[in-house]
Amino acid sequence: MRLTRIVAIAALAALAALAAACTEPAGPDDFVCGREEQRLVPLYQQRLIDLLFVVDRTPSMADQAATLAANAPELANVLQQIEGGLPDLHVAVVTTDLGGDGVPGCGAGDGGRFQGGARCGLDGSFLRARGRADGTREQNFPGDVAAGFACLFDVPLATCPVSQPLAAIVGAVDGSAAGNDGFRRIGAQLLIVIITDGDDCSLIDRSALAGIGGATPAEVEAAVDFACFARGTACEPTDPATPGIHSACVGRDDAGLASLGATLDWLRPAEPKRLVVAVVGGDADAVVVAGPALAPTCTGALSVGPAPRLATLDGELPDRFTAVDACGENWTDALVQLASLGTPVGNPCFDPAVDVEPLVPGIQADCVSRLMVGSQSTPLPWCGEPGARPPCLRALEDRVQCPAQGISIQVELGDARLPSGSYADLRCRLRCP
Repeated sequence: MRLTRIVAIAALAALAALAAACTEPAGPDDFVCGREEQRLVPLYQQRLIDLLFVVDRTPSMADQAATLAANAPELANVLQQIEGGLPDLHVAVVTTDLGGDGVPGCGAGDGGRFQGGARCGLDGSFLRARGRADGTREQNFPGDVAAGFACLFDVPLATCPVSQPLAAIVGAVDGSAAGNDGFRRIGAQLLIVIITDGDDCSLIDRSALAGIGGATPAEVEAAVDFACFARGTACEPTDPATPGIHSACVGRDDAGLASLGATLDWLRPAEPKRLVVAVVGGDADAVVVAGPALAPTCTGALSVGPAPRLATLDGELPDRFTAVDACGENWTDALVQLASLGTPVGNPCFDPAVDVEPLVPGIQADCVSRLMVGSQSTPLPWCGEPGARPPCLRALEDRVQCPAQGISIQVELGDARLPSGSYADLRCRLRCP
C-alpha cells in the first residue's frame, strides 16, 4: 500500500475543522458497540514551494563547475520523486556577487537579480512548474524540469572574490531587484539552498574590504576570505591569526558584516517553520596557516574552504537547517528537508472492532465510503473487487501508523491526480461482541 498520496489539506477552514473533529483515533474507553466511526481522509494537496538557489560564482568556484552541473538535474529529480509528486514550484537562482568597492575584480555585482531567465527560455525570470489534476504539467520553460535546472545553474564565473550569500538572499526577495516580482508567495514554503566553497561575507559597508590586494586573483581571494573570517566569526582561540584549528566558531554581528540573526528574522514569514535553509559548503571549524590564510577543508579535484559563519545558521534554525559537504560528489541531501514540509497526514486509523468478522482471515470492514471532489460525490470501491481501479480502499493491519488501533483503512490513488480539497468520507460500523 502506498501512503505517499495520503496527505493533509490546508484549504477550506470548515473542512479542516471537521476533519480535526472526526479524525481523532478512538481510545480504549471510546468503544461503543454498533457505533459508526467516521474518518475524513484528505487525499491531495499540491504543496507550494519557493526554492531559491544561491550559487557562489567567485573565481575559486571554477573547480566546482563539473560537480555543480552534475548535481543540477539530480536536485530536480529529488523534487519529482517526493511524496505527493512534483509540488507547485517557483525556482530561482541568484549569485553571491554583490560587488565590493576597492576590491580588485569587483564591480556593481548582480544585486540579487534572478539569473538565466531569458538564456534558458523561461517566460519570466524564474522557473514555474505545477502538476494539473489530469496528470499533465503547467510550466513556463521548454523541456523537462531537470533540463531547466541544469540551464539555470550554468551561471558564468564572476571576477569578484567577495561572496555575499545572505545579502544576495535579501536582495532577491526584498522587492529591490527588477524582474524578481512574483517569486515569493504567501503560504508557500521558502527553501533556500546556498552552494559555496567559502563562507558568508555580506558587507554592511561596500568599502569595508577596500585596499585588499595580492599578486594574483587567487591571492586576492585568499586575502578576502581570511579578512571575512577575522571580521565575521568568533572562535577558540580568540586571535584569528593564531595558526592551527579554530573551533567553536559563531557568527559575529558587530564586525561590519550583516547580522545572521537579523537576516533570518527578516526572512522568516509569519510561520517560522516555513523557512528552511541548506548549505552545501565546508566545515564549521577553520584551520589557519601562515599568511595568515585559511586552509581548505578538502583538496584534490575540489578545493573547499571552511564555512564557520554559515554553520552558525544551524543554531538559528532548529530542525530546519541542513549542512551538506561540498567536498562530496552528491549534493541532493540539500533537499532532504522537503520530506517534512507537508502539513500533517490525515488519520485513517480505526478501532479494531471495525473488523466485523474477526475469525475470517483479513479485515472484513462494513463501510460506506465516498470520494468527494468539489461538489461531486462518487462511491469508493474496495481495491479487491472485480473491475475496481484506483481510487479504491484497502484495509490493512498497520502498527506503524496506527500503533494504538492497529487497523488502517486507506485510499489508494495509484496514478490518479485529484485537485486540492479532495477527500474520502469513510463511515464504518463497529462490531458488537
